Amino acid sequence: CVNTIGSYTCGCDDGYELDSATNQTCIDINECLRESGVDYDKDCHKCINTNGSYTCRCDLGYELSPNRTSC
Repeated sequence: CVNTIGSYTCGCDDGYELDSATNQTCIDINECLRESGVDYDKDCHKCINTNGSYTCRCDLGYELSPNRTSC
């Protein structure tokens, strides 16, 4: 959080969002519970949430991309 005149403003790193209960704590976004093709790659066969991001597992016969976010 950053102090401002008479108040403060908080922000979070990519992959995190402000906890709506406190507006002071950043919590992990579970991209896998969100919309395919928007919050995680549509070519991800099985999305696995990680802290601040996600990774994928691929179906048999497919290979994981170098950035680990699509098959």
